[in-house]
Amino acid sequence: MLQKSITKTLANILLSHYIKEYVRIKDKIAVLALHGGFIERGTEQITRYIEKNSNASIYIISGRAKRQNFKKFHVTSSDINIDESTKLKTIVSSCDSCITIHGHDKTEFPNTIFLAGPDKNLLKLLAFSLKNKLPACYKVEVETENIPEDINCSNKNNIVYKFKKGGVQIELPQSLRTTRNNNLTNHYSSSALFGDSLVVAQAIVRVIKKNS
Repeated sequence: MLQKSITKTLANILLSHYIKEYVRIKDKIAVLALHGGFIERGTEQITRYIEKNSNASIYIISGRAKRQNFKKFHVTSSDINIDESTKLKTIVSSCDSCITIHGHDKTEFPNTIFLAGPDKNLLKLLAFSLKNKLPACYKVEVETENIPEDINCSNKNNIVYKFKKGGVQIELPQSLRTTRNNNLTNHYSSSALFGDSLVVAQAIVRVIKKNS
């Protein structure tokens, strides 16, 4: 019971030696994996691929405990206080807009990607690129009323609202976050991506390159 009463904050999780925090400032579009590593598997690898193949800036919080990373280190995008991380505050102040990469566990939507956020132009471009690149078995949902409330980005405290031009939150099903089971050193790199997970990263890169 005591464990459940502890409020997870960005400041608290960054104290753990199982958490790694990365930032690299390049262009004015930032790509964030706030739940990287084993918190929401695949999101860090997708973010690293995008950074490697575009001019996007990146910020990653990577959970690397042997188990229970989600339970221990998942802080929702609306609960993250940018003042609790110098690196996060730097990327928010340095970039104009953002794309946040998340993973959802909605079993009733195993092949659905949810896109939401205040930057409607960027959202439209990302939706088009994902629909164009991915197989027809996947659905890209952008209508707020069709997106589960907890991931529809309606909370104005969400980090996408902290950027000058706003941003887009991408929620990926498990089927689009699969990675090769390499050793721990390579597991977090972009080389771990394959199949449709790689296609997702390539579709996002395409949008960033056209808008940088």
